[in-house]
Amino acid sequence: MYDVLEHWFTILGAVGGAAGLYAMGRHRTITERVDALEDDIKTSLRRLEDDGERTRELLHVIIRGHMGDHK
Repeated sequence: MYDVLEHWFTILGAVGGAAGLYAMGRHRTITERVDALEDDIKTSLRRLEDDGERTRELLHVIIRGHMGDHK
């Protein structure tokens, strides 16, 4: 009895896994997903660099203004 159930669950698991892979493949291939994610990461890193440069410039302006106030 338990052997039959074990085999049944094994078959259901395999079919479920195959259906999941098929559904993923229908929308995009894994390579396309990885490429899209890589592009998103590169864009985010560029934005962080730009924000860092702006923050640094703003900090310099604040420091120069603060030092000018003390003279």
